Amino acid sequence: SDVCSSDLGGVADRALALDWSPDSSLLAVGGGVPSRSGEVTVFQVASGSPVLRLEAAHDDTVLALRFSPDGKRLASGGADKYLRTFDAADGKVLRRFEGHTNYVLGVAWKADGQTIASSGADGSVKVWDAETADQRITIGPFPKQVTSLRFMGNGDSLVFGGGDKLVRVVNASNG
Repeated sequence: SDVCSSDLGGVADRALALDWSPDSSLLAVGGGVPSRSGEVTVFQVASGSPVLRLEAAHDDTVLALRFSPDGKRLASGGADKYLRTFDAADGKVLRRFEGHTNYVLGVAWKADGQTIASSGADGSVKVWDAETADQRITIGPFPKQVTSLRFMGNGDSLVFGGGDKLVRVVNASNG
């Protein structure tokens, strides 16, 4: 399949975030027009056809995307300072996570699908309950933005890095 060379439904010129579904059959692409809209389009890789369009996923550009470990949910972070989760099949908004004071730049799911971590331009990492959107812990602030993060394996170890040129590993349950 040559989904990468297709026009990606018009979002390719503003694509800022990408993620593959766990089975690699879908590609989620996020972006948008700064200060106007944040959009997500999910493509069927085999055909290159869009299967889901979230034209108003955020109120500002989408900067981070991640499918849940089971592929049933999609988490996105945006310049509107929110983390959101959507049903990956129908696009229904499941939760809105509020707490960052600047752009959300990264998102990661724990392997159990019950915990999400987000990182931001506010120099913080926040760990959330995926079902309730309750914030469990804030890690930081750090001197610069935290741009990316991932859970390691099946446990609570969270690795992240950013503008201060350091990579840190912390326990996500206690910081």
